[in-house]
Amino acid sequence: MFAQVAVNSYTQSPRQLFTYAIPPVLVESVQVGCRVLVPFGPRALTGVVLEIVSESDQEGIKPILSCLDSVPQITAHQLALANWLSHEYHASLKSCLDTVHPFLFRQTPVKRQVRIAVLKRDKACSPDLKIPDRQQAVVDIFLNAFGLEIPVETLLSTFHSSPSTLKTMSAKGLIDIIERDEVEACIIHSQPEARLIPTPPQQLAIDRLADDVRAQNGTVFVLHGVTGSGKTEVYLHAIARTLEENRQAVLLVPEIALTPQTIERVLRRFPGLVKVWHSRLSDRERHRTFEHVQSGQTPIVVGSRSALFLPYPDLGFIAIDEEHEISYKQESNPRYDARRVAVFLGNQLKATVVFGSATPSVETFYQTQQGTFKLLELPDRIHHLGSGAAPMGKRDIRIVDLRVEMKAGNRTTLSLDLQNELTATLERGEQAILFLNRRGFSTYVFCRECGHVLMCPACEIPLTLHQLGAQRSKLICHHCGRYEQPPECCPKCQGTKIKYLGAGTQQVVDDVAKLFPQARILRVDADSTGAVDSFQQVHDKITGHKVDIIIGTQMIAKGWDIPAVSLVGVILADQSLFFPSFRAGERTFQLLTQVAGRSGRRTDPGRVIIQTYSPDNSYILAARDEAYDRFFDAEIKSREAFNYPPFARFVKLTIHHTDEAKAVELCEDLIEILDEKKEGTGILGPVPAFILKKKDRYFYHVILQGQNPLPLLQYVPREWTVDVD
Repeated sequence: MFAQVAVNSYTQSPRQLFTYAIPPVLVESVQVGCRVLVPFGPRALTGVVLEIVSESDQEGIKPILSCLDSVPQITAHQLALANWLSHEYHASLKSCLDTVHPFLFRQTPVKRQVRIAVLKRDKACSPDLKIPDRQQAVVDIFLNAFGLEIPVETLLSTFHSSPSTLKTMSAKGLIDIIERDEVEACIIHSQPEARLIPTPPQQLAIDRLADDVRAQNGTVFVLHGVTGSGKTEVYLHAIARTLEENRQAVLLVPEIALTPQTIERVLRRFPGLVKVWHSRLSDRERHRTFEHVQSGQTPIVVGSRSALFLPYPDLGFIAIDEEHEISYKQESNPRYDARRVAVFLGNQLKATVVFGSATPSVETFYQTQQGTFKLLELPDRIHHLGSGAAPMGKRDIRIVDLRVEMKAGNRTTLSLDLQNELTATLERGEQAILFLNRRGFSTYVFCRECGHVLMCPACEIPLTLHQLGAQRSKLICHHCGRYEQPPECCPKCQGTKIKYLGAGTQQVVDDVAKLFPQARILRVDADSTGAVDSFQQVHDKITGHKVDIIIGTQMIAKGWDIPAVSLVGVILADQSLFFPSFRAGERTFQLLTQVAGRSGRRTDPGRVIIQTYSPDNSYILAARDEAYDRFFDAEIKSREAFNYPPFARFVKLTIHHTDEAKAVELCEDLIEILDEKKEGTGILGPVPAFILKKKDRYFYHVILQGQNPLPLLQYVPREWTVDVD
């Protein structure tokens, strides 16, 4: 007998398996899915048995040294998923097995004692006690839990509390820190939340999903609902129906840190039944969750894209919220798309899949037009009245032409219309969001005497000015992190007329502070939201109405429900419109629609001001009119005319080198090889990357475009990065 083994080593061929003989003494032990110790060159390495065959025509086959498991450590479903990932995304089996089972080739974390934080309620909740916001945020976390005991590790990794805050609270006697054997009692149980009565469209969607779960049809649905239409409530009811069938459910969210309200609603609706899965968990927490899901102890998981790979024994329902978000595409190997993985799993496990969004991706919505996916619609925004809901009116969305503002002499980042709306909003005691998807103060720096633009020497992209305080600033490269002091004179001509142009979120904060000096302003972007002032704390400040104007990047467009926000201002809608991607228009429409959706919850429809230099652009007009169907009809015709997805698949092959000419030569060599094999697949290149130079290396692409370009990938050398669209 012989075993086909995936070895714990990256080999020349990404899908290569190695054949080993099964000694007679191990015939009863070695099974598919078991780990084995095998000779590999001068070393002995761990491998996983993927197949057992009775014959092999190879010579000099070495024997398996030992079998490490008495039972398989990876299921047939997981093996099928790893094989599919490897084939679909041209990734090594090793990386795919690591993705599907993160502990397969790693030492299992040992159980140990854990530190538990216990709230001293009498002292911490005393009405006479005044404590800093960060400590109050920790107290609030406890007050939403039963038993008032939370693992310190959970406070740090899930709620992003800081060690110094917990240490200070312990010294004050607000909490006790005790050590205890790691036990299941450490799970946080949120206060339960009552079910809401669905609207008729919600009920129709719930029934369709529940019927499919019950029948185990594995149908893929698209839940197209405008912002504020109650998609989350549909997920929650469908999850409850799934649990009634004794099956498990997983809800994917784009980014755990940016969607605290969605996670909290699931925890409250199903107290004690939910695990949260994300990359910030420690190895021990990940392994504990892995075991609980595998044993069926945990029926519900809320997580990022990798939550799909947990070992569910009976997964019945998969929901992907905000399915249009690009964060569902993995950027490192294997570069999978979680939406495609969900469809594969749904088919394999007979699990119902639902993609939810106010702005579904063109490829996803196209599948509903073809009948491959089933469409469910929530056409109306709603607000809840007690346990029921009522429809809301339409937002007032206006476009402001920045060319007119410029001619009128307005040099600030805020148009006069937006300034007037902000004034009225603040007078009513309401909140406003100002959106600009660009960090920093000024986006590039140049010399007015010679025209020289200050660039990062390692990446050859403009440096961005960041204000670090009242008197300090730095020029920072947003790609490699390099920074330097702003120059007093031009490094090229020594001229002193240095000009800072372009606006980032810091510039908007500066303008707003001058126009509205009494307003409480909060900036929310990657620079301002760090580990100490965590995103959860930022979210609590906003929902607690401790700020008046929130200024931020796309971090603030991620499905928040902020009752007091009645105004959204888009500072510059054009930013993403002219990005060199066939999806630029689609992403502009999605981003504008999503950020506009933060305005007007409860009884107020809300107001939105979209500032732009392109007021007649069809994507911006469609966003103003909240006209998804009009956007889709125009976009799908354009995609078909240019043979873009969903009418073809794209594969981006990337090479980098310290010598630009060598990078181009490598592209040309690969194109020559692929040209002989292409069979109807288009080959484009060499194409310089959007950021040509990063960290002193030049990046070039070769693009494959066709109905099925995947067979060509077998001819691509290993040093190339393969990204399947």
